[in-house]
Amino acid sequence: MAEKYYVDTSIWMDLLEDRKGFNGEPLGDYAIKLFAMIKAKSHTLVLSDLLVRELESNYSIEEINGMVLPFKKITEKILVIANCKNLQTFYLQFAILANLANV
Repeated sequence: MAEKYYVDTSIWMDLLEDRKGFNGEPLGDYAIKLFAMIKAKSHTLVLSDLLVRELESNYSIEEINGMVLPFKKITEKILVIANCKNLQTFYLQFAILANLANV
């Protein structure tokens, strides 16, 4: 059975911007290796409306679509924000996302 990965917004940003850590760690390289492994093993990459909303604060929809396009065949989209009726439900959904990735 394929594993599911919910990748944090900051890792998507590391991938796109080839960012470095405080001590010069190659975060962009780490992100590339993570995404390559997920794709090579045909694992599932979970994308949520919450993730997209967070990315929209730094990137256009076109840039976001370009980021996820290589993973289209292994992507599972889920709604988090759209399914929340109140803030408490929102945080519960966010906690569920963390557990989804078995973190």
